[in-house]
Amino acid sequence: RAPPTGIGQRVAHAPLEHLVALLDLLRQGKAPDINRVRPGDVVDEITGARDRLDAGGQAALARDARLALQRMIEISEAASV
Repeated sequence: RAPPTGIGQRVAHAPLEHLVALLDLLRQGKAPDINRVRPGDVVDEITGARDRLDAGGQAALARDARLALQRMIEISEAASV
């Protein structure tokens, strides 16, 4: 049986070509905005719709996460002594 030719073959390879192009952009540090994840982002796994906090909300969430992580480290270190 002969391999597919023509438009069908190009369509079959399209997802791979997009993946290669995306990986090249990521390698160059030029990730598309849709691929950037910020603190507090919520993405619908079906539609891909994204809700994003404003800059103040992102900063507050990141600050609180740092404080929580530091506290967990302190608790773990105190328990091992």
